Amino acid sequence: MSTRGFVAIGKAGGAWDGRYNHSDSYPTWLGEKVFEEAKRWLHNDGHLHGFAQKLLAAHRWEQFIGEGRDGNESDHITPENADWLFMEWGYTIDPDARTMTVIVGCIETPITLTIHDQRPGAPSREWQTERYTSAVVTTVSLDGQKPFWEAVERRGHKLRERLETRYMRNPEHPDLAGLRALPTVEVWN
Repeated sequence: MSTRGFVAIGKAGGAWDGRYNHSDSYPTWLGEKVFEEAKRWLHNDGHLHGFAQKLLAAHRWEQFIGEGRDGNESDHITPENADWLFMEWGYTIDPDARTMTVIVGCIETPITLTIHDQRPGAPSREWQTERYTSAVVTTVSLDGQKPFWEAVERRGHKLRERLETRYMRNPEHPDLAGLRALPTVEVWN
C-alpha cells in the first residue's frame, strides 16, 4: 500500500498549495528528500522562490524531481480539498520564513459523514464514514541542521495515536469544531 502525501508552498497553519506524492511520503523518505532539495535551492540561489515556482508549476512532486509522472489538477492539494484519510504526511515549505513544517494526517475522528453515491453507471448506494484530520508534528529551519528523521516520524505516529484517543473520548473537543461545521452529507454525482 502506498504512503501518500504532499509537498506544499505556504504556511502550515494558513494558506498553502501542494502537490501530491503517491508513495513513500513518510519523513524518513520524502521528508528527508524535500529538506535536502530545499537546502540545495537555498545553497545555490540564496532563496526558495525558484523552488516554489518550479513546485507549483508541476502537477506532482515526482514531476518536480524529474521522475516524469504525469498528473492533473486533482493532484493539487490545498487545505480546502485535502482528504486526510489518504494524506498521511505533508511537508509545507515557507519560502519567506525558510522553514519546513511536517504534518501528519490520517487522524481518525468520531465526526461522521454520510456519502450518497449517485455517479452515472455506479450502483446507487449510501454509507457512513469517519472524517479524518491532521496535525503539525514539527517545524524545522531550512538554515539549520538536518533533523533526525526517525524521531520526527515516531513523533508523528505518537501524535496521531494520542489525538485519535483524545478525540474519541471527547467528540466535542475544540480541535474538531471545523470538522463539525462541515456538511454531514456528501453527494457523489
